[in-house]
Formats: sequence, structure tokens, C-alpha cells
Amino acid sequence: RPDLVDARMALAGYLEGAGATRDAVRQLEEAVRFEPKNVQIRVRLSQLYAVADRFAEAAIQVEIAADFVGGSAPLYRRAAGLYESAGNEREATRMRKIADRIDPPVRVRKLRELKRARRRRR
Repeated sequence: RPDLVDARMALAGYLEGAGATRDAVRQLEEAVRFEPKNVQIRVRLSQLYAVADRFAEAAIQVEIAADFVGGSAPLYRRAAGLYESAGNEREATRMRKIADRIDPPVRVRKLRELKRARRRRR
């Protein structure tokens, strides 16, 4: 049954371990076809694309996964890195801006000052 996504994912893992990256990619591409909103499949497919130096395709898969999650700063940052590896600086910048809107970097965060702790008397 070609629609058994879990079996395809397991097979892709086995194929990847055996060094058959191209076949593993094919299994995950088919799995995405049956379950296009499955974030786990898209992230794994992205990882295999990156191993095969297909960085633009890897970035697209991570970006789609981040959109399905409802906005994930770590996934958008991963997509930015992959776009950068693909030589697409404009998309990398766009992904970083989205990630920073969701979860600003520490140096940009505006946190309120905490009250000083009082010492307890004994």
C-alpha cells in the first residue's frame, strides 16, 4: 500500500543508513504526496535534500513545515541557513525577519526589570 506513510518513513531511514540517499528521498517525496501537512516528513526530507546538496529544495521544505506549524522560529531560522547555503540571500533575510518577529533575538528583546528580592528575616 503506497499510502502507508509510516512504512515509507521507516524505509527511508533504512535506505539512508544504507547510503541510498536518492532512494530515501524518493520515499519521503511520495510520503509528502500522501500527507502534505506532515511536518515530520517535510523536515526529514529537507535533511536529505541538504545531504544531497539540494539546499534550495531543503529550504522550501522547512519553510512549508514552519508555515504548517503556525510559525516556528527555529524552523524559519533553519530555512534561512539553507537558503543561504543555496546562495539565495534575499530569501534567507526574509526567513530571519519572520523568525525574529516570532522570537526576537536576546539583544532586541524588551524585558521589564525584575523587582529586587527582599531578604527574609529569621
